[in-house]
Amino acid sequence: MLEAPDVAKARVPLTGQTKDEAILKKRSKESGSWRFRLETRLERANLLIRVEEFLLVCVACTLAGFLAMWLLFGLPLPLAALLAPGAFFLPQLFLTVKIWLRMGKARAQFPEVLDTMVNCFKTGYGFNRAVQQVADNFGDPWGTEFGKMALETSLGSPLDDVLYSLANRVPNSDVDLFVTSMLIHKDTGGNLSELLGNLSHTCRERFKLLRKVSAISAQGKLTAVIVCLVPLVIMAFMYLFMSEAVIEFLSNI
Repeated sequence: MLEAPDVAKARVPLTGQTKDEAILKKRSKESGSWRFRLETRLERANLLIRVEEFLLVCVACTLAGFLAMWLLFGLPLPLAALLAPGAFFLPQLFLTVKIWLRMGKARAQFPEVLDTMVNCFKTGYGFNRAVQQVADNFGDPWGTEFGKMALETSLGSPLDDVLYSLANRVPNSDVDLFVTSMLIHKDTGGNLSELLGNLSHTCRERFKLLRKVSAISAQGKLTAVIVCLVPLVIMAFMYLFMSEAVIEFLSNI
């Protein structure tokens, strides 16, 4: 008796792998490439440029840094060429700072996003309508991210892929809890508004605790920064006001 074919576990020709295994292997290979990681960082920073355009900006910064050190500051040509590649990482620094600021704002606003979804569920809206409400009523980052979710859902993407994409774009433990809760609810059912309400309370209390710990440790962090900067400040002071005396002292040693 012939068995009905299972589409989800269809064999990929000449490989002996299931379709799901082939997809996971492809995603793992993509996530290990520098291009995929850079695309993810650009998406997290909400910079609407391609990888090639970002690399072009990095090269332009390198050339601009070389010309500035050679023509404006009067450094020797070999020294300017040696120091110019450091300007290549300035866009990377800008990208890192933008991601850090955006993710911090996302963490602070996430309980409000969950409260909005809870209110939508209590009034009888479905998940897609709740996502659209968040996209309409919030600015960046959550308005942008939930707008992408609404677009992916309208294009026919499965809920699992939409949630995994959100977790990839917003690397946050609270978002991971939200995605896990939604996936569990999809399989087991239950009161979604109560689930997200409890999650909102947990995220808000965690954020309060993190801010309290940050406030308590602020004095120690400031002390450490000052201690690290003191030698640099002394060196800069000696270079500006005592450079000739220091050079003469070193030459007599």
